[in-house]
Amino acid sequence: YLEQVRSPRLLIVDIDGVGDPLEEVIRLADVCELGTRLIALGSDNDVTLFRDLLSMGAADYLVKPIERDALL
Repeated sequence: YLEQVRSPRLLIVDIDGVGDPLEEVIRLADVCELGTRLIALGSDNDVTLFRDLLSMGAADYLVKPIERDALL
C-alpha cells in the first residue's frame, strides 16, 4: 500500500509477533518517503531491539500496553 500512496509524516506500526522485526522495518523504509517518522510498538522490553530500531532511523519503540500520554 505504501508503495502506491504518499507516505504519512508519522507511521505507527505494531511489530509484536513479527518473526524478524528489523527486516520488516527495513522493508517499510524501502517504500516510505524520506522524513517519515516511525514509532514501533511491541510487547518485548528489549533494549537491544530498541537500540537497533533507533540506529535504523525509527523515532521510538514503545512497549505495550501503551498509556495515552506516552504515545503523545
